[in-house]
Amino acid sequence: MAHARWRGDLVEASFGSFINASGVAGSIGVGLDTTTAFTGRPAQINSNTGFAVAEYKGIPGLGLHFLSANEHSTGATTTFYGDSGSPTTLQNALLGIMRC
Repeated sequence: MAHARWRGDLVEASFGSFINASGVAGSIGVGLDTTTAFTGRPAQINSNTGFAVAEYKGIPGLGLHFLSANEHSTGATTTFYGDSGSPTTLQNALLGIMRC
């Protein structure tokens, strides 16, 4: 019997956040084995307010790994909202899929 081979990324994660960046850049990203850097495709809001989505897709390798939702600002006037005061309509989150 032939077995189908799965091809693609073993881990996929996306992090969505509502950002208010006044006069600066606010960035988000998914970190693989880090809480201070972005792995994959980060997202950024420049001098504005909006919703951004960052993604990671890859094969992390053997062993124990973790994913984190990371934020960065180029100044002190950026706010990253968890639910923007409206928990029934807006939930920012890190979502992931792992295939094994």
